[in-house]
Amino acid sequence: MRPKNGDPFNLAVKSNDLTFVNTFLRLEEIAINRFKWKGLPHSVDERFLELVLFNKGYCLFFDDETFGYMALTCNFEGIFNPYNIPTRYHAYAPSGFYADRDISNSVLIYNNYLRMPSFSVIWEYAERIAEVQRVIDINAKAQKTPVLILCDEENLLSMKNLYMQYEGNYPVIYGRKGTLISDDFKTLDTHSEYKGDELYKLKLQYWAEVLSYLGVSTSLDKRERMLACEVAVNTNEIEMTRLTALNARKQACRKINDMFGLNIDVEFNLISTAEIIGLDNPEVEKDEDREGPEKDS
Repeated sequence: MRPKNGDPFNLAVKSNDLTFVNTFLRLEEIAINRFKWKGLPHSVDERFLELVLFNKGYCLFFDDETFGYMALTCNFEGIFNPYNIPTRYHAYAPSGFYADRDISNSVLIYNNYLRMPSFSVIWEYAERIAEVQRVIDINAKAQKTPVLILCDEENLLSMKNLYMQYEGNYPVIYGRKGTLISDDFKTLDTHSEYKGDELYKLKLQYWAEVLSYLGVSTSLDKRERMLACEVAVNTNEIEMTRLTALNARKQACRKINDMFGLNIDVEFNLISTAEIIGLDNPEVEKDEDREGPEKDS
């Protein structure tokens, strides 16, 4: 719970940090839940595997005599082959466990074809979204018009009682004749124009962009009326982004299955294709439904 009293600057910094952390964690949750692994050995923690890919960009799958099959963070050692793939690895865990493996007895799992983590992009968008949200908060607070009452010390109690009647929505407020002057009551106008709606649209745009990067279909940036072809273009972009991460994992599955005789597979967590491309969405306008010369353009 936020303290009632405190330095406004420190409170603002805490609110900024909290908004960013919450936004980042929400995006991280989405990122590590995009894929559904099938046939993973019980000794492999699916959540940990995706967290390593999110933060590191790659992890190592191997068989350990004590713990069984594992998927852990690793560093590269030794030389790289002609395809720029490392041939020796040093796997390790936060507990202190470590193991040295090579290309003959382990398989690298990559986060995407670029072998890059998602962390930096998610961090960037979390900063953008959190910044806009804080501007919205500040702009909303600036709409307040507090009442300023000027009075002597001897009239302070009377003025407090008077304000209680005002705050209590009394239809009639009575005061002693000669003691109330209209100039004693003022409102502090910040002259701040309300921009909440425009800022919220910008926030949704950032959300749509980062979700598209993650390969997650969304209607957050959808305009009031969209052509089916426009939706298809957006969908194709999302599909291509999704495939670069999915195919990198599927490629690792094939190598793991060949090396260890397992039957591991991975799929993308998604809703039906019809829902993704908006064919069942009344807000999406088909090309033939348009009238006038714009139809042919």
